[in-house]
Amino acid sequence: MFSALSCWNEFLLALLYIQDDSLKTIPTGLLAFSSRYVTDYGLLFSALSIITLPMIAVYVVFNRQVVSGITAGSLK
Repeated sequence: MFSALSCWNEFLLALLYIQDDSLKTIPTGLLAFSSRYVTDYGLLFSALSIITLPMIAVYVVFNRQVVSGITAGSLK
């Protein structure tokens, strides 16, 4: 789960290496909603809520595996 989240939220490397707009990742694409002087918070927050839906869906599907993996390491 942590590995998927770190790959999902990779920002700095994608910002530095990807120059083509069609190949940009989601976090770097969110920069389109803000500029140096103005940020459109309505569009930014609606995009953030849409972006979190796939990770919530993955967690809902694999909820039992995540919980069993967490509790398996805690038992003696």
